[in-house]
Amino acid sequence: MFAERNLLSCLYNTLVFMQLLYVTRSFGVVYDEYVVDQGKNLTLPCRSSYPVMWVHEGRRDDFQQRFQSDGSLQLTNLTSKDGGKYTCSELVPTFTTVQLDDIPSAEDSNGTGEALLMFGPRNDTQNISSSSEEDEPSTPSSPQFDSTPDRYVQIRQFNVKVRTPPLAVSNFFVRASTIIAVLVWEVMPNRTGGYAIRDFTAEMRKLRWSDEEPEERWETIDPRHISPNARQLEIYHLIPNTTYEFRIWANNALGAGEVMTITATTSPDMEEKDLIRRIMIDAQNFDTRVWIAAVGVVMGTLVILTLGTCIVLYKECREPIGLSETNDFF
Repeated sequence: MFAERNLLSCLYNTLVFMQLLYVTRSFGVVYDEYVVDQGKNLTLPCRSSYPVMWVHEGRRDDFQQRFQSDGSLQLTNLTSKDGGKYTCSELVPTFTTVQLDDIPSAEDSNGTGEALLMFGPRNDTQNISSSSEEDEPSTPSSPQFDSTPDRYVQIRQFNVKVRTPPLAVSNFFVRASTIIAVLVWEVMPNRTGGYAIRDFTAEMRKLRWSDEEPEERWETIDPRHISPNARQLEIYHLIPNTTYEFRIWANNALGAGEVMTITATTSPDMEEKDLIRRIMIDAQNFDTRVWIAAVGVVMGTLVILTLGTCIVLYKECREPIGLSETNDFF
């Protein structure tokens, strides 16, 4: 009885120690952040004496060819797809259950009244039994450990940010009239590529009507380096009723960004008969009461100004006469 109690106590202490080791490793995760330019190489360190497993954004990618001998991960020629969260976990074996065919008694122990408890490496085996073996009497044997699948414990986490050229501008459109066009665009804060935008570049060309016509060359729109704070650009001296292609992109420290292209057609030039037709349409829709009210306001203002002018002149004319009579009296 004493030997059985001693064996179970030793087993319980061992399981508690392994669980504490697992919890301690789980809370001891080291977090690092790396900011790297596109096209560069990066090594994520994860030194461990156990086998390691890498996870990228919740997925176990094929990192085997990029592993180093110490478990670190080598990333080469970085692109925007390589950014995100990386997690390094190491393999930690844990023992959970014990199978005892027979508890050794005090006489079968080491002679000191204490039971022997043997520990060994994890070994997953399958128990093959037959009907003949079930009939045989069981013989005393040493404790057998049956372990659950090994658990991976996170030890390092990395947040990798890859800086790239700017992405395409947002909400890009053109407001075109007969000879003027206005380019309008927006820039989202998360589309600058990681660097501040240095300037914008815009170009234009006439759109060819058929494949047989030669393709026009792109012309840079002045100014060549548009301010990074600008969000619209006016273009003058266009040809009426003509289709143009406009494109714009942002530039940062890594170079030119993604190009955004749009097509717009200028309005046709208005002839004299078109102007007369528009004027007649406006004249038919014009309300005469508004015209009368406007004329009344103007005339009333003129009357008030006329009366005020007359009063001022009358006072000026009366004042010199009174002064001359006073001088004659003295």
